[in-house]
Amino acid sequence: MKQIVLFFALIGLIYIPIAGFTSLEGKDLKPTPVVEVQNWLLENKKTLDASLSELEAALELGEPQANLLEKYVASRNNFKKIEFLYAYLDPQLYHSYLNGAPLPKLMKKVPEQIVIEPGGFQRLDELMYEEEINTEETATIVKKLRYDLGTLNEPTIRFQLTDPVFFESIRFGILRVNTMGVTGFDRPGNTDDALTESNTFFKGIVEALEFYQPYIDQKEWNQITPLFQKASDAFSADNFEDFDRTKFQREISDPLWRQMLALQKSLKIEMPHQRHRVKQPVNYESEGLFEENFLSAEYYAMYAGHEKDEERISLGRTLFFDPILSNNNQRACASCHSPKKAFTDGLKTSKTMSGAEALRNAPSIINSVYAEKFFHDLRVDHLAAQMDHVVLNPEEFDADYISIVHKIKGSKEYRDLFAEAYGNEGITKNSVTHAVTRYVASLRSYNSRFDQYMRGETEKIDPAVVRGYNLFSGKAACATCHFAPTFSGLVPPAFIESESEVLGVPKIFKEPYELDADQGRFMNRILKEQADFYEFSFKTPTLRNVELTGPYMHNGAFATLEEVMEFYNKGGGLGLGLNVPHQTLPGDELELTDAEIDDIISFMKSLTDTAGLTSEPTRLPQFEGNAALNKRPIGGAY
Repeated sequence: MKQIVLFFALIGLIYIPIAGFTSLEGKDLKPTPVVEVQNWLLENKKTLDASLSELEAALELGEPQANLLEKYVASRNNFKKIEFLYAYLDPQLYHSYLNGAPLPKLMKKVPEQIVIEPGGFQRLDELMYEEEINTEETATIVKKLRYDLGTLNEPTIRFQLTDPVFFESIRFGILRVNTMGVTGFDRPGNTDDALTESNTFFKGIVEALEFYQPYIDQKEWNQITPLFQKASDAFSADNFEDFDRTKFQREISDPLWRQMLALQKSLKIEMPHQRHRVKQPVNYESEGLFEENFLSAEYYAMYAGHEKDEERISLGRTLFFDPILSNNNQRACASCHSPKKAFTDGLKTSKTMSGAEALRNAPSIINSVYAEKFFHDLRVDHLAAQMDHVVLNPEEFDADYISIVHKIKGSKEYRDLFAEAYGNEGITKNSVTHAVTRYVASLRSYNSRFDQYMRGETEKIDPAVVRGYNLFSGKAACATCHFAPTFSGLVPPAFIESESEVLGVPKIFKEPYELDADQGRFMNRILKEQADFYEFSFKTPTLRNVELTGPYMHNGAFATLEEVMEFYNKGGGLGLGLNVPHQTLPGDELELTDAEIDDIISFMKSLTDTAGLTSEPTRLPQFEGNAALNKRPIGGAY
């Protein structure tokens, strides 16, 4: 009997709070801000679908092009208003189907070669601004786009859209506008409207953020809203080619990035590091896009901080300059990556083990850590794995790790250095490759004149640099492939993908032009990537320190930056009259003047910074009783 009484007593305790909650039924309860944002997104999602439905119907009816463009622009604006949330809630959906570059892609994380054909808003932009619209293809893409937009459904939005996610989506949205919106990346068919829709993008953020206003201190609110208004004024006042992107970054984008972080902290909303235990590509608490710590080297090199980091980097530096790693004890990593030339070799193509010309040019390894894939053909997806391709290659080191470890163990100095850096592990393949990788990952350069100017540490910079950056990020369209802040193919704002491009690089830059025979990514020994659109495709390298790293391109075809700019100005391989069916660079002439080209080169030269990176060992560890080995040259003989 006592058990029965206790059972009903417990039921009563459970019922009391439930009854207390249900008794509120019918009362006017104010939803939390994030629920209001969820509702706002769902309503705007319906508006977007309705506008796309109108466009689809107009295409099927064959309405005049002016009507189609009007409906298309309305749909784009409806999308831009909520884009910051879509892009963050489902990055894969966004990148692959909604608004990625209008190029074929391979589906990731599947073993099969599944091609995702161009679609989404960027492909629509190309189609809508053709002289004559292909209504059938365009209607098909609109229909598919409506379906893809619908896959981010209400239950997913209700579950995933939380306070932290909302604030993160705003901050990464700010990065998106700064690195892709104002560069025209989103508008391959009509860059003239890029600023207008960047304005719409920001207005959507403000509209959603207003749901949080009752919870925000008025002083903080008054610090944030004028920045959004300042952005709106800038977008309205300038056309695409005249827009001052340096001013936007310094006075609007970076301050907004900082103010939104301060607001998130004041509202005590979780930070990403409190939600995720693993390193993220972007340092969420960095001060701005061009801060030295904006990107996390630890994330890309896949290492965690260690108390012996300094010892490991120092050991890696010694190994980097020591030809002991090669079979003939004459070649070192520094043979092709000399600190005197920003860690390149200054040759058209590097030398092989035999002294012959290699297939490709040696790229700089400064900032090479900031990438998803490595080598010109993107055949390696871990920084540490690069070393295997050098050590085991008969044309490079022609060695093996068993021999290398055996040789190094013959030096007491090396045994002591490895014991100090790696303890009981000592000298192993892992400790050798890890040490070299840690050194390479330490070669980071984010303190150039341009970086200092963009961080506001100086107000003095050559006006040609500012003009050049605005051209680079505007009329010349360089920033649609060489993305800030790495000025490489590392794609913002997530910074988790390295792009390759088909440029149509000639064998030599001299008439009659002939397409270089190197097939690049197509022949990188990853069978899945033997797709026709990867033929002659090469990794987009960083332009940091480019002043010091000529000759240029994977084959060293261009001796000077002036030649590189002439090639781009003519429209790449297509502009030279070569047969490049999958060229990703537009084949139209850029129509840059000589003065504009000079300004762009001035900007690129302002990215030079090798300070603190170029020191070499003064001596190498010695080997007891081996006079010949002790004569090996620092940095290699050739």
